[in-house]
Amino acid sequence: TDSPIIAFLGTLTEQKRPSIFLRAAACLSQVIRAQFLVFGRDGNVLCDLKQQTADLGIADFVTFTGFRHDVESLLSGCDLVMAPAINEGHGRVLVEAMLHRVPVIASDSGGHREIIRHRQTGLLVVPDDPEALAKAALEILNDRPFRDAMVNTAWSWANLTFSPTRHAEQVAGLYRKLLKIH
Repeated sequence: TDSPIIAFLGTLTEQKRPSIFLRAAACLSQVIRAQFLVFGRDGNVLCDLKQQTADLGIADFVTFTGFRHDVESLLSGCDLVMAPAINEGHGRVLVEAMLHRVPVIASDSGGHREIIRHRQTGLLVVPDDPEALAKAALEILNDRPFRDAMVNTAWSWANLTFSPTRHAEQVAGLYRKLLKIH
């Protein structure tokens, strides 16, 4: 892509690490021309983040969308999703991205480790390291065969693991287990 669209999705809180995303965006903007989208409602850090984009000199490349109901349609227009959050419970955003065939990079922390198999369904990077995030982004954006293989593996895995049919099977299995106990 000439000007890739790189996204951050999540409530804007310290734990989600949007400031790390912005620092990675600053690193990337030195090397490539990209647009950075920040989707999510303000968890009380939006003013600081807007100031940070100005301080980093990337305000022209970063768009804060606020909360959006149409995230799924927006996701399909993205080239990459970054999830720098630490101690994330599940990482639903990663699964949604995988189901839309968008490559994912996340911090090697919490629930991200359950969602991403490193270099198979996405990339895991050292937490709180914007340079590592930027380097991983460049690898994905510059190596199309690697990116395509990873996206296809991630899509298959997410469909198999999180499809409505699979969910129904898991719930039915849980009910059977509970009925045997009583």
